[in-house]
Amino acid sequence: MLKSNHKTFVSTTFIIANSDEAKEISSTPPAALSGKYKLLELRNVDDAMLSWLYTFLADRAYDPDFIAEQRLTANAQDGPWLFLVPPDLLQLMDKLTKPDLIELAKQCTEMPLPEFESWNSKALVNMLSQLSAFSKQSLAENKGVILVVDVTSATEEQALDYKVRQLSLIGDDHLENDRFEKALETYKAAWDLLPEPEEECTAASSILTSLGNAKFHLGHFQEAIKDLSRALELADQSDAPFLLLRLGQCFYECGDHEQATEELSIACIAAGTILFENDDPKYLEFLLSNRSELARAQKSKWNDASIRLDLALEEFPEALSNRIRKLCIEANRLSAKGNYPPALEKLWTAFDLVHEPKDEHLTATWIITLIGDINYLNEDFEAGRDNLSTGMNLPGALGNPFSHLRLGQCEFELGDMARAGDELARAYISGGTEIFESENPKYLEFLSSILKPPAGQDRL
Repeated sequence: MLKSNHKTFVSTTFIIANSDEAKEISSTPPAALSGKYKLLELRNVDDAMLSWLYTFLADRAYDPDFIAEQRLTANAQDGPWLFLVPPDLLQLMDKLTKPDLIELAKQCTEMPLPEFESWNSKALVNMLSQLSAFSKQSLAENKGVILVVDVTSATEEQALDYKVRQLSLIGDDHLENDRFEKALETYKAAWDLLPEPEEECTAASSILTSLGNAKFHLGHFQEAIKDLSRALELADQSDAPFLLLRLGQCFYECGDHEQATEELSIACIAAGTILFENDDPKYLEFLLSNRSELARAQKSKWNDASIRLDLALEEFPEALSNRIRKLCIEANRLSAKGNYPPALEKLWTAFDLVHEPKDEHLTATWIITLIGDINYLNEDFEAGRDNLSTGMNLPGALGNPFSHLRLGQCEFELGDMARAGDELARAYISGGTEIFESENPKYLEFLSSILKPPAGQDRL
């Protein structure tokens, strides 16, 4: 079973050379390299680990493929793999002092990162010192540094892990540049490397997703549905919206509009209309044209059973349910009179009464939604955004039109029009224009400016 896409033990060689020398390096026997180039040989320092070091030094978000994108060789089947170390990383390494090296090693070992699990602080300081000195030498010679990764000394499983990752990244590059046949060919090669049963490998879900995505772009919709459906069974929750989007698009292209509506609607509720931005607008237009059916389908699923307080409170003992209910009723009465601070105090007390883990209880969802509602009414839009965003991670909130409405209104008032449009669109898709009836008309007017009306209508 493949464990982690990045926890790989490899032999690595850093070579002072420019990118135009990569072809010669890749064809030179390893034993002969030292006679032609200045080398630094290390263990367990691959492109993923360098990406982490860049993250720490440049104070930027982690991109595990940052160094991999500097690939200088195209063959990922057997290696070795050559990558150009970014010049700014060399400059950052050049500036490190001894205290900096110690602090950087401390950061690396304190974080639960698979790339650093086999290292202790002393070994890291030593490795970083060597990299820093090597960077100084390359800059003094006004030359670059090429990283050569070789997995021949790794175990079979570790080598396989690295090969699959590199093939997947090359496939991604083909896909991003519209070389769909090449992408499909590369993803198939990655899949063929997986040991049976393939579905038990960590990489299976991502490769199936990539296969389905490539087949979608090639118009092989029935085949894509098979791969995407298998990927959905294995995927993390965070990957589900994209998979549902692609599935819905494939069903649409196959003429199964009922199934397309179901898949696209769940994708939209989970991730918003922003999910559709980079695709043909016909898919979102189709979904909006079927909004009435969608609203009816979502009503029993999201609105009736999930967010009603009486039903939610059934999960608790009667005494606790009565106490929470009383606090919420009192909060509503205070809120109706404009007494927002004491109303919030009552609701937070009720929220604290909900058992941990709170993300398993519908009651917590209901209460945090009421809190966000009062934040909005009290024009504390920042608190409303924060509380309602937190509530979206609780059961039953995602897809509830009122929750999305209030969150969209808060984002609107804070000036984040992209987020506002996304949330208000979700409110509309699940609840129709009815959800806007008692609200300031500016919100529906704003939504009308960014969404096309359903087919055959002149307005939302």
